[in-house]
Amino acid sequence: MPEKILVAENETSLRVLYSRVLSKAGYAVSTAPSCAEALRLAGGTDFALVVTDLYLDDGLGTGLVDSLKESGCRAKTVLMSGEAGPAALAEMADRHGINAFFEKSTDVFRLVDMVGGLLRED
Repeated sequence: MPEKILVAENETSLRVLYSRVLSKAGYAVSTAPSCAEALRLAGGTDFALVVTDLYLDDGLGTGLVDSLKESGCRAKTVLMSGEAGPAALAEMADRHGINAFFEKSTDVFRLVDMVGGLLRED
Protein backbone atom coordinates (compact mmCIF):
# COMPACT_ATOMS: atom_id res chain seq x y z
CA MET A 1 0.00 0.00 0.00
CA PRO A 2 1.50 3.38 -0.98
CA GLU A 3 2.50 5.83 1.73
CA LYS A 4 0.06 8.69 2.18
CA ILE A 5 1.15 12.28 1.64
CA LEU A 6 -0.81 15.47 2.25
CA VAL A 7 0.12 18.50 0.12
CA ALA A 8 -1.15 21.86 1.42
CA GLU A 9 -0.69 24.47 -1.32
CA ASN A 10 -2.95 27.44 -2.06
CA GLU A 11 -1.94 27.85 -5.72
CA THR A 12 -4.05 25.44 -7.77
CA SER A 13 -1.49 24.90 -10.53
CA LEU A 14 1.28 24.00 -8.06
CA ARG A 15 -1.06 21.82 -5.99
CA VAL A 16 -1.93 19.84 -9.12
CA LEU A 17 1.73 19.65 -10.21
CA TYR A 18 2.98 18.36 -6.84
CA SER A 19 0.11 15.88 -6.62
CA ARG A 20 0.80 14.49 -10.10
CA VAL A 21 4.57 14.21 -9.61
CA LEU A 22 4.28 12.55 -6.19
CA SER A 23 1.49 10.24 -7.40
CA LYS A 24 3.63 9.12 -10.35
CA ALA A 25 6.42 8.41 -7.84
CA GLY A 26 4.08 5.91 -6.16
CA TYR A 27 2.57 7.86 -3.27
CA ALA A 28 -1.10 8.25 -2.36
CA VAL A 29 -1.56 12.04 -2.42
CA SER A 30 -4.31 14.17 -0.92
CA THR A 31 -4.34 17.92 -1.41
CA ALA A 32 -5.66 20.93 0.46
CA PRO A 33 -5.72 24.63 -0.47
CA SER A 34 -5.89 25.83 3.15
CA CYS A 35 -4.97 25.08 6.74
CA ALA A 36 -8.60 24.30 7.58
CA GLU A 37 -8.93 21.74 4.79
CA ALA A 38 -5.55 20.18 5.62
CA LEU A 39 -6.56 19.79 9.26
CA ARG A 40 -9.89 18.27 8.23
CA LEU A 41 -8.15 15.74 5.98
CA ALA A 42 -5.50 14.94 8.59
CA GLY A 43 -8.21 14.21 11.14
CA GLY A 44 -9.36 11.17 9.18
CA THR A 45 -6.15 9.91 7.56
CA ASP A 46 -2.84 8.68 8.90
CA PHE A 47 -0.42 10.58 6.66
CA ALA A 48 3.24 9.58 6.57
CA LEU A 49 4.26 13.04 5.36
CA VAL A 50 2.82 16.54 5.08
CA VAL A 51 4.22 19.00 2.53
CA THR A 52 3.00 22.54 3.17
CA ASP A 53 3.47 25.90 1.57
CA LEU A 54 4.52 28.64 3.99
CA TYR A 55 1.64 30.90 2.94
CA LEU A 56 -1.82 29.35 2.71
CA ASP A 57 -5.13 31.15 2.17
CA ASP A 58 -6.09 31.06 5.85
CA GLY A 59 -2.77 30.97 7.69
CA LEU A 60 0.86 29.93 7.73
CA GLY A 61 2.16 26.46 6.99
CA THR A 62 4.20 26.65 10.20
CA GLY A 63 0.95 27.12 12.12
CA LEU A 64 -0.53 24.16 10.27
CA VAL A 65 2.42 21.99 11.33
CA ASP A 66 2.08 23.19 14.93
CA SER A 67 -1.67 22.36 14.90
CA LEU A 68 -1.05 18.93 13.39
CA LYS A 69 1.52 18.11 16.07
CA GLU A 70 -0.81 19.34 18.82
CA SER A 71 -3.53 17.04 17.49
CA GLY A 72 -1.20 14.03 17.73
CA CYS A 73 -0.20 13.78 14.07
CA ARG A 74 3.23 12.15 13.79
CA ALA A 75 3.76 12.72 10.07
CA LYS A 76 7.10 14.02 8.88
CA THR A 77 6.89 17.51 7.47
CA VAL A 78 8.31 19.58 4.63
CA LEU A 79 7.94 23.37 4.46
CA MET A 80 8.12 25.05 1.05
CA SER A 81 8.04 28.63 -0.14
CA GLY A 82 8.62 30.72 -3.22
CA GLU A 83 9.15 33.90 -1.21
CA ALA A 84 11.29 32.96 1.80
CA GLY A 85 14.94 32.24 1.15
CA PRO A 86 16.85 29.18 2.36
CA ALA A 87 18.12 30.82 5.56
CA ALA A 88 14.62 31.90 6.60
CA LEU A 89 13.16 28.50 5.70
CA ALA A 90 15.87 26.70 7.66
CA GLU A 91 15.23 28.89 10.72
CA MET A 92 11.45 28.33 10.55
CA ALA A 93 11.92 24.59 10.03
CA ASP A 94 14.18 24.42 13.06
CA ARG A 95 11.85 26.50 15.24
CA HIS A 96 8.77 24.42 14.37
CA GLY A 97 10.37 20.97 14.29
CA ILE A 98 9.90 20.61 10.53
CA ASN A 99 11.98 17.84 8.96
CA ALA A 100 12.99 19.55 5.70
CA PHE A 101 12.38 22.61 3.55
CA PHE A 102 12.05 23.16 -0.19
CA GLU A 103 12.35 26.30 -2.30
CA LYS A 104 9.66 26.33 -4.98
CA SER A 105 12.16 27.64 -7.52
CA THR A 106 14.05 24.34 -7.19
CA ASP A 107 13.45 21.46 -9.59
CA VAL A 108 10.21 19.72 -8.58
CA PHE A 109 11.87 16.31 -8.87
CA ARG A 110 14.16 17.33 -6.00
CA LEU A 111 10.98 17.36 -3.89
CA VAL A 112 10.30 13.75 -4.89
CA ASP A 113 13.85 12.78 -3.87
CA MET A 114 13.48 14.65 -0.56
CA VAL A 115 10.16 12.94 0.19
CA GLY A 116 11.61 9.51 -0.58
CA GLY A 117 14.59 10.16 1.66
CA LEU A 118 12.45 11.31 4.58
CA LEU A 119 10.11 8.34 4.32
CA ARG A 120 13.02 5.87 4.21
CA GLU A 121 14.60 7.28 7.40
CA ASP A 122 12.70 5.01 9.78
